[in-house]
Amino acid sequence: MQIAVFKLEKGDQHECKKLLEDGKTSLDSMTDIDPSVYASYQWFSSQYHKSRQEFAEFYKSALLYLAYMSVESLSDTFKLDLAFDLSLSALLVDNIYNF
Repeated sequence: MQIAVFKLEKGDQHECKKLLEDGKTSLDSMTDIDPSVYASYQWFSSQYHKSRQEFAEFYKSALLYLAYMSVESLSDTFKLDLAFDLSLSALLVDNIYNF
């Protein structure tokens, strides 16, 4: 996933999508995987979708990331930034919360 993060930072979204799909295929074929591996995958997925402004997918991936992470291990600034991004995505997408 670190290679995928590097590609995302360089703006190579096509390669990122391929790496994301390959990662999902690999994870689906394995058993007894440490939750931190799933967390890493979901974090990258959320950042990929955020960069493409696919807010529904970002929301889903970010929540799955939180499901695999211990919230106590996250810094306060990170939690605040993630809460802000999740709140915005919930407001921007019709099928999450409709106000």
